[in-house]
Amino acid sequence: MVRVFTLCLSLALVVVGVAGVTSGAPTWLVTLDFIAGAVGIALDMMLLRSRGRQSVLVAFGMSTALVVLFFAGVVAGAAPWLTWAIFAMGAGFFAIGCARAFSRSMYAGDL
Repeated sequence: MVRVFTLCLSLALVVVGVAGVTSGAPTWLVTLDFIAGAVGIALDMMLLRSRGRQSVLVAFGMSTALVVLFFAGVVAGAAPWLTWAIFAMGAGFFAIGCARAFSRSMYAGDL
């Protein structure tokens, strides 16, 4: 079940990227947003069978990358709705990483 949340967050990154393209957001931020979404989807599909430590590392890695992208967007003066959406998804990946890391079986419901 938790894997569905990571896939939804990755797809939401792609949707935010599309919204960024239509609203004229900076090209570099939209491109990195699309890349983050594609990497999230690819990692989620790669780790479809493996559980445990790898899925925790992926969630925390995505969270870290998105928070760095958020700060880069804030410093560059990008649209606030876009940067805060990226931050919200980074916080979501962090919450998923915590749920996976601190569950009793480290599977967090992926039985």
